[in-house]
Amino acid sequence: MNPYLFVVLLSIVVVPFSRSVAGVSFSALAVDAQNVDASDQILIGDWQVRMIFPGVVPVTYPVNVRRGTSGQLEATIWVPPAPGPFPVKSITMHGSQVNLDWGGGKLIGTVQADGKIRGTVEDTATGKSGTAEWTQVASAAQVAAGSNGTDTGESSGTPVHLSGAASSKLIASAPLPVTSLWAKYVRQPSIVRLAFTVRADGTTTDIVDVDPASHLSGSAAANGLVSPSIDAVKSWRYKPYSVNGKLTAFRTTVQFKWGTDIPNFVVAVYQ
Repeated sequence: MNPYLFVVLLSIVVVPFSRSVAGVSFSALAVDAQNVDASDQILIGDWQVRMIFPGVVPVTYPVNVRRGTSGQLEATIWVPPAPGPFPVKSITMHGSQVNLDWGGGKLIGTVQADGKIRGTVEDTATGKSGTAEWTQVASAAQVAAGSNGTDTGESSGTPVHLSGAASSKLIASAPLPVTSLWAKYVRQPSIVRLAFTVRADGTTTDIVDVDPASHLSGSAAANGLVSPSIDAVKSWRYKPYSVNGKLTAFRTTVQFKWGTDIPNFVVAVYQ
């Protein structure tokens, strides 16, 4: 064999190729080269998908992937302001590439050697595109055992949805956010709306800012009130919630209204 031809053929086999989706490039390596399991079984479980759009505060949404009765992959995603998780239109895996279409947008990513999925996100409503990173928080085995990777006692890998009004009746302790006097008297009134999960043990997790781009013309972000709002919810504790006699985690929301005309400068609204 011609030695030059051999070198060319070898380079085609081992050199990774680059793929660009929605203007964002990422490397798609051969599965064997990354020691990544190409089976779609690795997708089954609970994920947190962090999406980053230019000029917007990053957001994280929960995704649950499971095997349907037909043997195909099925998934739900919770994208506020939707009242709870809803089925995606489609989720497929070809080689190491994952494609998810939830109706309002698309996620395209590649399974990496560290187990994460990295790629792009497209918001069909706004026409914007950005980057996305999937982190698995519970594998198929953990979901089947009713665990999210920590010993919290959940009976299900996917939290049920409770309205703010319903979940407020389960509050055991909910201190209000704390901010500086300077923020109270110098800055503008603002609203911060958060979504979060309450574990079976009553602690909170997966706290996300629901309206990062709005906040009354961005005043909440400018006032530095998002961070203290999240810090407050991190300390909240809830009474046990059960479904059919089993302790169950749930997803809910709270809205903080900040303003100099409000007693103590901030109130929590549960809807």
